[in-house]
Amino acid sequence: MVHVVDRAKGRLSALASAVMLLGVTLLTGTLGCPFARWTGWPCPGCGTTRAIGLLLAGDVRAAWRLQPVAPWMVLHTLMYALCMFVKNEARGSRLSHNAIDRVQRLAAWGLALGAVIEAVLWVARFFGAWGGPVPVYR
Repeated sequence: MVHVVDRAKGRLSALASAVMLLGVTLLTGTLGCPFARWTGWPCPGCGTTRAIGLLLAGDVRAAWRLQPVAPWMVLHTLMYALCMFVKNEARGSRLSHNAIDRVQRLAAWGLALGAVIEAVLWVARFFGAWGGPVPVYR
């Protein structure tokens, strides 16, 4: 039992470290878009990273203007990752995975829907909708 708890603590600390690293990257703006760097055009998800940074900073209005799909994608990504973590930690236990599998499928469908919405928004922005294309930061 102690080994299982130690393993869970180790994974949680690794997850917390990854989240902190991502947060620092988002807040400092050191992450660029490879698609934009290569083509000079914003990609369908362009602005998502900056919008997440704005959400973390508490500026919901600016995040919404930049990429309205970002909160949706964050929510579903966290749901999916949490399901994976719980399933991994509960491996070999009597815990039923049915409910977790359903939530994970829901999160996967949510991510797919978010990607479709981002693509539609991307095309619409090239025609001037929602403030036009997102500014490109290479």
